[in-house]
Amino acid sequence: ISASKPGVGTFLLMGDSIYSDWSNTSEGLDDLSGLTASEHRELLDKLYSVAIKDPPFSRFLARENSSVRFMWDDHELIDNYDQGVDTQVYRVSRSAFDHHL
Repeated sequence: ISASKPGVGTFLLMGDSIYSDWSNTSEGLDDLSGLTASEHRELLDKLYSVAIKDPPFSRFLARENSSVRFMWDDHELIDNYDQGVDTQVYRVSRSAFDHHL
């Protein structure tokens, strides 16, 4: 897909927009459980900002006549997350995803 040409249609991005739970990223951590809600949100805001500001990706998002939808998956929380919706990790992660994407 050329970012310089107008787009047509809808694109569905299938998750893994960020890897908040992976220490090999510049900001990610293997264990998020020790973070306060505000520290966790700050980490997520940084990761989403880096992803969105990536020049090719930001050009893709700005294409005319196209829409982009994002799927939220486990890496936006924690790999293989299975703790339900009533946790701090879930609430903070979902809020950040909704805010940025």
